[in-house]
Amino acid sequence: MSIDSWVKAGRLVGGTWSQTGHWSAKGIPGSGDTADISRAAKSAYTVIVDGSYTIADLTIGSSYATLAFNAGTSLTVSGTTTLSAGTIALGSSGATLSTGILDTSNGTAITIGTGATLLAGSGTISGAVSGPGTIEANGGTLDFSAGIGANTGLNYEISNASLSVLQIDSTVGNNNTFSFAGAAGVLDFTATSTNLNQTVSGLNVGASDTAPTNFIQVAGIVTVSDATNLYSYSGAPVTVDFGSAGSLTLTNVSGSSGSFYVDTVITGGNTDIFLASTVCFAAGTRILTASGEQAVETLRPGDIVLTLTGDTLTPEPVKWIGYRRIDLTAHPRPEMAAPIRIQRHAFADNRPHTDLVVSPDHALFVDGKLIAARQLVNGSTIRRETACKSVEYFHVELDHHAILLSEGLPTESYLDTGNRGFFANGGDPLVLHPDLMDESDCPTREAASCAPFAWDEPTVRPVWQRLADRAATLGQPAVSPETTRDTDLHLLIKGRALRPLYAENGLFIFALPRGTAEARLVSRAGAPADARPWLDDRRVLGVQVQQITLRDATDVTTIALDDPALSQGWWDVERNGMTMRRWTDGNAVLPLPHLPGVSMLEIRAGGLDYLIGNDRSAAA
Repeated sequence: MSIDSWVKAGRLVGGTWSQTGHWSAKGIPGSGDTADISRAAKSAYTVIVDGSYTIADLTIGSSYATLAFNAGTSLTVSGTTTLSAGTIALGSSGATLSTGILDTSNGTAITIGTGATLLAGSGTISGAVSGPGTIEANGGTLDFSAGIGANTGLNYEISNASLSVLQIDSTVGNNNTFSFAGAAGVLDFTATSTNLNQTVSGLNVGASDTAPTNFIQVAGIVTVSDATNLYSYSGAPVTVDFGSAGSLTLTNVSGSSGSFYVDTVITGGNTDIFLASTVCFAAGTRILTASGEQAVETLRPGDIVLTLTGDTLTPEPVKWIGYRRIDLTAHPRPEMAAPIRIQRHAFADNRPHTDLVVSPDHALFVDGKLIAARQLVNGSTIRRETACKSVEYFHVELDHHAILLSEGLPTESYLDTGNRGFFANGGDPLVLHPDLMDESDCPTREAASCAPFAWDEPTVRPVWQRLADRAATLGQPAVSPETTRDTDLHLLIKGRALRPLYAENGLFIFALPRGTAEARLVSRAGAPADARPWLDDRRVLGVQVQQITLRDATDVTTIALDDPALSQGWWDVERNGMTMRRWTDGNAVLPLPHLPGVSMLEIRAGGLDYLIGNDRSAAA
């Protein structure tokens, strides 16, 4: 590699790049050379790029020198461009300077004209950059150490690469335009005071919060002012208000199917802003503290929160914060862990005052009782986020169980019932696929609770109905799921389905093949709470069998429902006086006594309201 320095040619200091007499090596710098434009002079001079050239490094070190570009020309620097003095003027349409590393640490100026582009893989710009052209972070971190003024007219672009970061270390003036060239890259404002009065083009709508694609990082904690975070998009600019932090104008949003969520995640005291088609973070939920509302993930042991007793708020110290991120795509039964969104105003005006996202079993304080959020789901103002790919849950433990105000809604604090294994930082072995509707801890939970837990239908259903009625007054009537009473009961014998000869009024009659020793009772299946959320019955039920009778030419045999042989696929026997009934799980094994000839199997059974399209049967 050699250094080819710009020199005076005759009486002229300035000239075009292609003039070999201006280069000390008497030849145009090549791909392995450093072009050095540092010649001192008595007056300003200009070196004009008049074609397309590739060099290893570029140094401009004379305060008299200006590197200018003719229209349609380009200079590619594979290594480092160092601008310690002088000026780079990309003043012509189609002109491009592409460099691996850009260093303007001495505060020198770059002017980029209309249609011109400066591509920088990484580097630091400490001087002024002006003009209506484009400057792009191209695969690395491009750092504006001196900040950016207001209304600069430049288009600040981030290339479509995960390592492309446009970083501003000082003040950011209003009304600049930042553009993402693709679905990757980061716009980083974390080193400066937050000013979001900017236009951002090309933010991509990710499938979920787990893969937010390109995003914006800002200093401190900011939240979207709109309670739902949901925005419609038809191609026109969308303005997103962040309160005192300013507002973003979003243009050219990609990946949108007509609407998107603007979501925020707190990371290390800063905020990531991104777009998603679903938003499922319980992180970001604000808890009322002695100093105002505070995001739950920012609380620390010793912080003072306010608890509710009657109409009185009492300060209480935080003992512990539990947290856990769950990948619902890897969960065998994601509905058991998927979050529930309680929409703004769902309970009353400003209760909650912002959408609240909780786990299914998180108890809400209503009418002096604690009711699990899952029992109040109405598909409208209180709904399960079934499209969510992952969720991050937080829980606040105090010295005793108490009522917190979460987004203005009374909710329970964490109660240790031996379930710390749910949390990543609980100290117990981590439960791999947690069931957040597991009721095995009910006795412990009720004994140590600050208020009575309500699970029963007579107590919970009126609350559910009241909230459903309110949803209707808000123009969002409760969603009634489509159901069927058809059990679709049939037998499975040696892998082959056998349909009933007769199926009316709960009586099913099957003709069994000779020598049948075992059959499976296969049917639709579902949980009673699927269609009636206020019911506290999450069992997956198939059919409720009342009687099993086997007939052949000479004999009638009744199979007792409490027969120990009825084990696989059977729930416990339910007794009412002398009457027995027993539920299957939708795929129950029925052992049969040996009968030499053709026999008839009679089953009396009922069903429930099965959700259409959500059959939980384990049938083969």
